[in-house]
Amino acid sequence: MESDPAARLPRSLAAGRLVSWMVDRWYVTLFLVTFLVLAGRRWGSARTLLWLASGYLIALGSEALSIRVGIPYGLYAYHYDQLTTDPLLFGVPVWDSLSYPFMIYAGFSLAEHRLATARSWGVALAGACATMFLDVIVDPVSHRGNEWFLGQIYDYVHPGPYFGIPLSNFAGWFLVPWVVIITNQRLWRLPVLCRRRPQAPPHGCDVLFYLGIAGFGIGIACAIQAWTLALASTSILAATLFGLQHAARWHTTRRHDAVPTRSWRAHRGRPAGRSSSRHV
Repeated sequence: MESDPAARLPRSLAAGRLVSWMVDRWYVTLFLVTFLVLAGRRWGSARTLLWLASGYLIALGSEALSIRVGIPYGLYAYHYDQLTTDPLLFGVPVWDSLSYPFMIYAGFSLAEHRLATARSWGVALAGACATMFLDVIVDPVSHRGNEWFLGQIYDYVHPGPYFGIPLSNFAGWFLVPWVVIITNQRLWRLPVLCRRRPQAPPHGCDVLFYLGIAGFGIGIACAIQAWTLALASTSILAATLFGLQHAARWHTTRRHDAVPTRSWRAHRGRPAGRSSSRHV
């Protein structure tokens, strides 16, 4: 029995709009698919989908709150006349919140790659910092979307000192990634996830993913001839990589120095008679 053609029409229109949106925002689609491939290879499908869902929901909540009360990024407003073909949820473009999971993954993986032996809270802080600096590169060119194919989709009510971006935005881009990372770190300890395959460490492709997102922002800055912004973004990228490299060396040196200290303390606390008993 054939289905009613009139019932198939809304589904076909929805599918057509989805495809049109994915094509229009091809850069989001590209980075999102890359994230799914890289994270799926490292974490498996369960952890990857959990990261995607939790990252999207936390980001959506933060953006919906910020456009209403200014927390945590500062007060800003979307230009909905520029978003007529984009799906919205609670006044926030879906693709905007979907950018968070893959940007946070990129920052977290870079931190894991450089600080492989650090504790989870240290990697979470470093990953949040790396993600924040990635936004420092991306957000100023997004704010100038009228000069390229993004379009002028938002403005801050109170523009800030960094190419029009308020510092509160960067504070929010530290807080939200940190919440996403520690949330997933806690959820991954659940027995149902612990029984799955162990997590693979990050490798060069994950670092290239971070560099690719940063390079996209720097490339757009060059394309619109925002040379000062391009130079500033390149300097921030270099400083981020240098800072993580320095942190990795400091952490390695500290661990090596701590081993003999613990051994010396253990030897010092040992009773004297026990150490010489074999010579009696």
